[in-house]
Amino acid sequence: EYRLGWNIELKKLTAARAKPKAVLSVSEQRRLLALVVEERSLTAAMAALMLAVGLMPSEISRLDPVAVVESLSADTPYVVIGHGTAVKAEARRRIVPVVWPAGVVDVLIEQLPEAIERAAAAADSSATVNKWLRTRGFNVTGHGLRHTLAAAAGAAMANPLALARIGGWSGSGLNPIMLGYGAGVEDSQLLNELAAEARRWFAAVIAD
Repeated sequence: EYRLGWNIELKKLTAARAKPKAVLSVSEQRRLLALVVEERSLTAAMAALMLAVGLMPSEISRLDPVAVVESLSADTPYVVIGHGTAVKAEARRRIVPVVWPAGVVDVLIEQLPEAIERAAAAADSSATVNKWLRTRGFNVTGHGLRHTLAAAAGAAMANPLALARIGGWSGSGLNPIMLGYGAGVEDSQLLNELAAEARRWFAAVIAD
């Protein structure tokens, strides 16, 4: 009985251009590490670890405080991420080197256990890191530290597989058996090769 001849035309929307992701310059990365040693605070330690291996605060909150101290005290400091815990994606399970100078690593060993506990109890641990960065003049968020890692690797023409393994991006191909070793892989060829590659990415940042 009723035949409605509706003709719906959708308005065409102008495609928005993706904004370039903010990252820290080499001089800003050096300043960040200097502040870590100067302040020796929980949030500073988190920021240093986030920049080193592309971690997010939620991942830091799931680290094992005891295992972190043990692995960072190895000859080649490293952290084990996602061992026995939930992760955003399987590629986020990884064993990654921390190539910062000894003074920064000392702060990580000293501050991270409590930082992990605080992050686990916080409603939004990202906000704490973002505020720390903003109040010190860094025009990036915590996620921007992850982008900075990727940018540094890209500028150094990084080995794509090494970048995927350190940053936890898809395509890492990490043998899950490696994660079962936990804090006992400090002499592994994989860790040493990844450390050498990461030092190359951050060569200008960690140079004396």
